Amino acid sequence: MASMWDEYKITLPDELREPVMAVCYDLGCEGITEERGYLLAYIPVSVGHSRVTEALSVFPGLTVTGRLLEDQDWYATWKETFVPFESEGIIVCPPWRTVEPQPGQRVMMLDPGQAFGTGEHVTTRMVMRMMREWCEAQGDGIADKDFHDFGTGTGILSIAAYFFGLMKISAVDFE
Repeated sequence: MASMWDEYKITLPDELREPVMAVCYDLGCEGITEERGYLLAYIPVSVGHSRVTEALSVFPGLTVTGRLLEDQDWYATWKETFVPFESEGIIVCPPWRTVEPQPGQRVMMLDPGQAFGTGEHVTTRMVMRMMREWCEAQGDGIADKDFHDFGTGTGILSIAAYFFGLMKISAVDFE
């Protein structure tokens, strides 16, 4: 029999995101999707709706609605929604898609997995923009500069650094 999940849509003020997420994970949450103005938390049915709503009742200003989901191949479902995107002249493309870059664009084929490392997050895009601008300002001397990527994940920033002209790159991650 397939596992059963409840999907909880939690509408909340931004300042409550982190503590509400912590409570959801304490309840056995298997994943959270962050959207503007709300979270979608996936919690096993066995936890029970009353336990979830009771745990979240300590936070003022929340609206919580739940619906039952049957387990599915979440990775296959996620892959369908991940499409190539462009950031700073680099098209990030998963290997199950194809793209035709425009002149001046580079393609980064990357299997991002389901967690961090897709490059879509605003902080990754901001760092890529700052990196590109800094690299352009260095001119011909860029290849002699060092780039260190600690907590590299999928390596998207290190690969972008190479595309921007850096040659001395070290990338480190820990499990």
